[in-house]
This record gives sequence, structure tokens and C-alpha cells, in this order.
Amino acid sequence: MDSNIWGFDATYGREFEALKGRLDIRGEFVQVDTDDANFGSFLDPFRFENERDGLYLQAAYRPSLTTATMPGGLPLKNFEFIVRYDLLNE
Repeated sequence: MDSNIWGFDATYGREFEALKGRLDIRGEFVQVDTDDANFGSFLDPFRFENERDGLYLQAAYRPSLTTATMPGGLPLKNFEFIVRYDLLNE
């Protein structure tokens, strides 16, 4: 039984004065393809394809260059706001 597994990752991060903080963007795609498997007898085969792929995309923002505070005095620069999307195909 043979398998082919590969993936691709990308990351970008930078502080922007105009945004008063740091922006991070990340993503990954992975694909797995394994030979089809057969279970059962000749008269009653049970067969399935064994391949899948998935990905995620993420954007994060940390207001690291601001002096603003949250209600209660917590510094806003201690927070990070994240949006993420995941997908899995089986």
C-alpha cells in the first residue's frame, strides 16, 4: 500500500504604523492520497477510497502600537483578535 502526503504552509507578519499594530496571516493546505483498501471477500467486497485534503486560513491582529485601554484599565495591546477558516474534505 502506497501513500502520497504533501503540504504547503505560508506565513506573513508585519507591524503597520497605520494600523497601530501587528498583522499576521497564515495558511496551510495538506493532501493525503493512500491506495484504495479492500476488505471482505471476493463475493462481498467492501472498498473505500482513502484520500483527503484540508486547509486553514487565519488572520490575526494585535494592537501592539497603541496606548488605548479597555474598560477597567486593561491595555488594549495585550489582546489579539483572530479570524480562522478551516476546511476538511474526506
